[in-house]
Amino acid sequence: AELLTPTGAAILGHVADGIDALPALELEASGYGAGGYDLDPHPNVLRVLVGSGEGRGDLVKDDIAVLETNLDDATPEVLGGLQETLAGAGARDVSILPATMKKSRPGHLVKVICKPADRERVARALAEETGTLGVRDAGVTHRWIANREFETVTLEIDGDEYEVTVKIASDSDGEVYDVSAEYDDAKAVAREAGLSTRDVRRRAEQVLSSTGDRS
Repeated sequence: AELLTPTGAAILGHVADGIDALPALELEASGYGAGGYDLDPHPNVLRVLVGSGEGRGDLVKDDIAVLETNLDDATPEVLGGLQETLAGAGARDVSILPATMKKSRPGHLVKVICKPADRERVARALAEETGTLGVRDAGVTHRWIANREFETVTLEIDGDEYEVTVKIASDSDGEVYDVSAEYDDAKAVAREAGLSTRDVRRRAEQVLSSTGDRS
């Protein structure tokens, strides 16, 4: 039986985003409608809920694909170069985890995040670089990410000025929930100033928090 007309599907596809679970709502109204078919054992009813969110911003939905493969013969040099090589093919992130393979052999699980449009190119690069005979598509469709901004702050240390980039994470309403100094910048300043990287990062984050509404 036809459960949804093509016209209804087209309208929903245009105006609505799919969800995996019912979100938290301030419920305003609800209603049921019953159809004429007997779809035993499923009730032939449609429920509609009308409501609004809880008044706070959300993270941003980002469409992604996750590719993975198991390796039991990759050299450290190959594994160490995957971040750079796969990034060139479109990978957004590469994780390499130790694993126990068949016959109890030590190996690695490589997981790669990329945009759906780049999955074939990234899979090909992963296969060519590692020699793997298969790359799995893990079936992940999206992730939730923060809006990200970068600001440069100036630190004054013993009369000298240094610049450090700070990453700011916020939700869709612009509410900041994390401020984090970039590690490489802080490391470079720490070497020149004779401080610890941790201390430089803390100072940079404090400067940003004191100059704006950052929390």
